[in-house]
Amino acid sequence: MVVLLMTEPPKCPICSAEMKLLCANLGTLFWGCSKFPACKGRADYKTGSKDSSEELSDDKTESLREALTQMPVAWSDRVNRQGWIAEYTTIGALPGFAQKDLNTNDDALTRTLSQTLYLTRRNRDRSLDENSRLIGSLVAKILQRGRTPLPTLGVEKSALEGNQLIDWIVEPTESDPDVGYELAGSFRGKVSRRTTIQLMANRMPFRLDDEFNIGVDLEIPLFDSEYEEQFLTEWIPSQFGPSAPNWFLPQISLDRILEAYGKSDTGARRVDFLFVYPDARPLVIELDGPEHDDSKAIDRERDDLLTACGICVIRIPNSELDSGSGPRLDEVRQHCSTYFVPTAPLSAAEKNLAQVMVDCTWGAKLQLAIGKAVQYGWLQAGRNWHITIHGQSTVGCAATIDAITLIASLDQLYGTSTAPDYFQVELETGIHNFERSHNGEIAEVDHFPMDESSTVNIVAAIEQGPFQVVIGESDPNPPDIVIRPAYLPIGLAVESVYTTKRPLVHIGDRSHAIRALEVFLRHIFRKRLFRPLQAEAALNPLSSNDSIALLPTGAGKSIIYQLAGLLMPGVTLVVDPLISLIEDQVEGLLQYGIDRAAAVTSAMNTPEERARLLKGIERGEYQFILHSPERLQNPTFRTTLRSLAQISVINLAVIDEAHCVSEWGHDFRPAYLNVGRNIREFAKDTDGRPPPIIGLTGTASRSVLRDVLTELGIDKDKSDALIRPDSFNRKELKFDIRKAERVEDAKAIFTGILNGLPDKFGMPKQEFYSPAGKNTASGIVFVPFVNGKSHGVVSSLDSVRSATRANVKNYSGRAPRGQESGWEKTKRDNVRQFKGNQAPVLVSTKAFGMGIDKPNIRYTIHYGMPGSLEGFYQEAGRAGRDRRDAHCIVVFTEFDSDRTDYLLDPSLSSFEIRERNEERGKDRSQDDDITRALYFHLNSFRGQSEELEQVDEVLSNFTDLSRADTLELPFVVKKNDANDQEKALFRLVKIGVFEDYEKMYGSRKFKIYIKPFDLEKCKDNLLSYVQSAQPGRVKVFARDLEVIEEGNPKQNARDLASLLIDFTYDVIERSRRRAISESILLARNARSDKEIRRRLLDYLQEGVGFENFELLLEETNVAFEPWREIFEKISAPLDAGEIRGLAIRNLESFPDHPGLLLTRAVSEMMCSDANDVASSQALHAAFKGAVERYAIDVEDIEATMTWIGDMAAAKAPGLGLPFAVAFFEADKERVLPKQILDRAENVLRTLKDERVQTVFESFEMINTSEHLTDGVKPVFDVFEDPQFKQHIGLLS
Repeated sequence: MVVLLMTEPPKCPICSAEMKLLCANLGTLFWGCSKFPACKGRADYKTGSKDSSEELSDDKTESLREALTQMPVAWSDRVNRQGWIAEYTTIGALPGFAQKDLNTNDDALTRTLSQTLYLTRRNRDRSLDENSRLIGSLVAKILQRGRTPLPTLGVEKSALEGNQLIDWIVEPTESDPDVGYELAGSFRGKVSRRTTIQLMANRMPFRLDDEFNIGVDLEIPLFDSEYEEQFLTEWIPSQFGPSAPNWFLPQISLDRILEAYGKSDTGARRVDFLFVYPDARPLVIELDGPEHDDSKAIDRERDDLLTACGICVIRIPNSELDSGSGPRLDEVRQHCSTYFVPTAPLSAAEKNLAQVMVDCTWGAKLQLAIGKAVQYGWLQAGRNWHITIHGQSTVGCAATIDAITLIASLDQLYGTSTAPDYFQVELETGIHNFERSHNGEIAEVDHFPMDESSTVNIVAAIEQGPFQVVIGESDPNPPDIVIRPAYLPIGLAVESVYTTKRPLVHIGDRSHAIRALEVFLRHIFRKRLFRPLQAEAALNPLSSNDSIALLPTGAGKSIIYQLAGLLMPGVTLVVDPLISLIEDQVEGLLQYGIDRAAAVTSAMNTPEERARLLKGIERGEYQFILHSPERLQNPTFRTTLRSLAQISVINLAVIDEAHCVSEWGHDFRPAYLNVGRNIREFAKDTDGRPPPIIGLTGTASRSVLRDVLTELGIDKDKSDALIRPDSFNRKELKFDIRKAERVEDAKAIFTGILNGLPDKFGMPKQEFYSPAGKNTASGIVFVPFVNGKSHGVVSSLDSVRSATRANVKNYSGRAPRGQESGWEKTKRDNVRQFKGNQAPVLVSTKAFGMGIDKPNIRYTIHYGMPGSLEGFYQEAGRAGRDRRDAHCIVVFTEFDSDRTDYLLDPSLSSFEIRERNEERGKDRSQDDDITRALYFHLNSFRGQSEELEQVDEVLSNFTDLSRADTLELPFVVKKNDANDQEKALFRLVKIGVFEDYEKMYGSRKFKIYIKPFDLEKCKDNLLSYVQSAQPGRVKVFARDLEVIEEGNPKQNARDLASLLIDFTYDVIERSRRRAISESILLARNARSDKEIRRRLLDYLQEGVGFENFELLLEETNVAFEPWREIFEKISAPLDAGEIRGLAIRNLESFPDHPGLLLTRAVSEMMCSDANDVASSQALHAAFKGAVERYAIDVEDIEATMTWIGDMAAAKAPGLGLPFAVAFFEADKERVLPKQILDRAENVLRTLKDERVQTVFESFEMINTSEHLTDGVKPVFDVFEDPQFKQHIGLLS
């Protein structure tokens, strides 16, 4: 109960009476006159009180508003009707053109259209056939995917034709990707909310069902007194008209109302009457006899609770009913009379448009009735169907045809035979016979085989309230299902209950299965055909096969999981890395009227809100649950999933942006590393089977994909485990890179780009940067930092606003400095304005770079080159989703290319890179894209010693690792990174030291589960990890493991962690650094859209020979020879470019693999845009790794030296120079044995390349200089000796 402690309420501005603090239906606080409804004076909450001490504190204000955040509840009447089973549920529809004109978040409208009472015949037998239950429940799930989703296409067309509106409609052409109906231009925006509600609210004169009369002997009577029956059946119609009693619901559960507002109670309290009408404030009417004199305190508490829920209460003494008049009856009259006054006549157009809304929503209600009849076994498989429909002739046939089409398509997927070959629809206007052909086409025919037919009689009681008499109960063919509109002040729960075993889809002929999927694609998502590989990707989870779908940005990955999830019983889990992405996915579902999606994020404001959402998940109210990977480490959420599994199945687990799962990827998060294991443990069904997993990503190297497959436990040997296209080319994207040396130059170029963009589209600047609805030329400016003077969100925001004079908004994961207060709300509002085309430009960090779907983004500008080509492609791919031309521009700053090469030398360790980077000091004037990328990189990889210290800190909390135990560990957040501690925990779980850990955000603790330490098992775990990641390093790693001998478990755990961390830095850190290097090389060398596109596609696509790469990288015995053979068939620069792209992609996962490095170096020099430095660095790293880490045979290395010389003389003339530089670097470092150095020198001296000879001469001079310096240095040391100086009198 919300208790409001006030000092002195303000006076009414109209009558000066005392005012009450009240809540409007949407949670707004206001002062209302205590004499309401006689006086309707009110004042704003903030201005109503003169004394600030009278205002509610923020926490009380929030409590009262929180009371108005509803949770759907399961609703039932007090009395069980004789002969009927009553079910209140939500089912409706809104046609596509109305979804755009009407606010689908309009609660009154959606409740008017969707809240429904189904009365099904109690004494008709119900089948327990498993297939019937499956298909019937799936039909219900599809139809109830939202309160008012899109209707089926046939229903929408029939409603338009039946209301003479088909000529007002524009239908897409066959070449359009979408299907459906649009209003012609002159009629757009004319769909009337008011008229739609008015038509849906029509009720026939009320006649109370005889079984409810006060004299009838019922186990539980409807009325407690004759006064109640008299009030409903006599006084109300006398005051408001014969249909008015339909809106006064008797003996309504008070506890269900309170439950909806989070005030659950297990009592059986009721209110006498609840008046509910669309847009009216709900009113509870209590008829008080003398017995209430002793319960005034209880009554006052009840009234306070209802008032806190935004519901008025009027108590009428029985004496007023006896006399027929009185002040309380006057209050009821004044409160309700407005809603029963005849309205002005409607125009034909307005009425017809609104009637389409009504007919579409009743079409959906009829289809749900057919689904129930299938589920109950009343419409049986193997028989023809006779369906009688009373009360809805306009869409009765179309609704039945579409429903049977859906059922037949489900049959095709699940191998059932539910849909009939013939069916008959009997309407009040006539009888229609239909035949369904083997290819799924349905045609009207003249005959209907009556033998062995199943029948169902459905009554659409469009104008009857819940307590209206049922007509036809005594008929020879009584109704089986009566459908009535309902209207309640709260939401009705629709629970996804499915307790049988997880069903399997029987694909059979894939072409037939895809045709079945296309039926749902058209009806649910209004898409004509699948985009490439969408259907194949959707069939995998439907067949319970785990897989990864790697598809280009804009390829429609979301529809894959949305369609698959809807076509399986149960609930779909979706793991997303960003709140913005979760919110975008929910909004994307809402576009199709799918509102049964729960976003479980930190943006939930209060514990109460979180608790309500989790309770809804437990009860199966949502079809899609979207959350972050961290949520799966939360014990409360884990418990919620376990509870859900008892009443339903988790039908599919979706890992969106799946590249985040891999520690090799450019968007890695520690919590992602446990996702696969968590899903298989906490999302399994009652038989212990986990759901199928599908990972979706637009950018990932094949090696990253292999790592993702491993981490998610997906069998990579299955042919359908990975779905990827032949091409990632998006021709609509036009690439451009503008180069600068200094920050000042970059800013000028950036401003110039903004000024020049309108001209690229042939538009005036003022118009280009102005909102224009869906035709807005939207753009995203990506910047690397939240804060910062040049490349931060705020500073760049100012620059963009200055250049465009537009309404520019900003977005970042964390708040910019000085904007911490209310940032979560601000950034969501900013995104809403951008996606709603009110703000044409958004300045953002990469937090807005994944998965956001906005069709009209015409350009992206990267103010700084991203740190990986995947990241660039991912973020640039936000543009051109509508397949129209879009520009993707990069402002690239490189202060000094020599410095870049010095900082990004792949042969150096992370420690050496950090030292080189720190040589710059704190001078920011020479910052460029490279130093900015290294800033992020070095923050992610802080060094082996720091990571090992974090492991030590974790292990220091444990005294004994030899026995199973649990321990709670407080969060420790180190400077700049809250993930360090969790990263240490993850590594110890990966090794096998810990079994699992949970993250308790409330108490800010980890709960760690320990299993008895087993050194050999831990070694096996690590070796298995290295085998899957770097097969070529298994031998060396196994040798390192052998050094660790059984001893103190904590010391053993530390030694294992040290090995894992060293491996991580030696391999993964190098791979991430190489990604930076390759991104910078593209920005430096590519000069046109054609060159940029070619290098991107070489990198992203498989190209020639990728199968050879895979096999060679899996070899544990590494040699150069098979890598040399790759080049035997390569001669053209085009083929060399593909090989280079393959090498670059794989080096991000195998950064020190000698064969890959050799391939990278040689293919680079065979390309027209060759880079000497990249080639020489790769060769040097190849030579070094061949000896130090991979133990390649000396003979093989010698042969490779000869081969490089041959390639330099024939296919790659420029290769001699990088070869010479790499040779002398290796000589200087004393890396290679003398016989290999001798072979290399002999090869180089035979090359007829002046540059090679120049390198020889230069290094000989350097060596001579160094020898001279070494010889003279002792002499200088003598002269600098203080004793010598004193001796010769130089010191006083």
